[in-house]
Amino acid sequence: MKLKIFNCLLEKLSQQPSRTPNSTSAVPAVAKSASVPTRKLMTYEFNVAGIDHHMTSLQRLACKNPDYSLTASAVIKAGKAGRSIYQYNYIHKPVKLIPEPNNPYDKNAIQVLIAGEFVGYVPREECDAVGRILKQHEVKYISAFISGGKYKIVSEDKDISRDSNHHRIRVKVGYV
Repeated sequence: MKLKIFNCLLEKLSQQPSRTPNSTSAVPAVAKSASVPTRKLMTYEFNVAGIDHHMTSLQRLACKNPDYSLTASAVIKAGKAGRSIYQYNYIHKPVKLIPEPNNPYDKNAIQVLIAGEFVGYVPREECDAVGRILKQHEVKYISAFISGGKYKIVSEDKDISRDSNHHRIRVKVGYV
């Protein structure tokens, strides 16, 4: 039944006259001079300041990494030997930059929130530039990449080394 419908449609399409740019039923071309100039997408990046004071909020954003609990043999079998396997993963979540003009330490302060969690501030030396972007441009996106924490590395001979490094949040603002 489906094949018959398809063949019927195919036959009707092949019977219709082709439409070329010179035919009267073609859609008229838009003049090139009438096109709207496109604005180039710009980006601005910074590391979030003060995240050590907001570790509880950062932990609420974390998801346990199932690879962290794998045995050395399972890590090797999965092809992840020699790689850093972090205890937690941080999934991309919505980011907001909220100016805080009543901040007693800096009237130009801008909070960084990820999924509603206050994780730190735009660094003081970057607040003017970020504030101008927020006020004077159309922000297309704000993203954050969170890294750091406890990790392990499994070698090919099944040795496991464990360590940790400081958390870092890198924010990227896309605007036109």
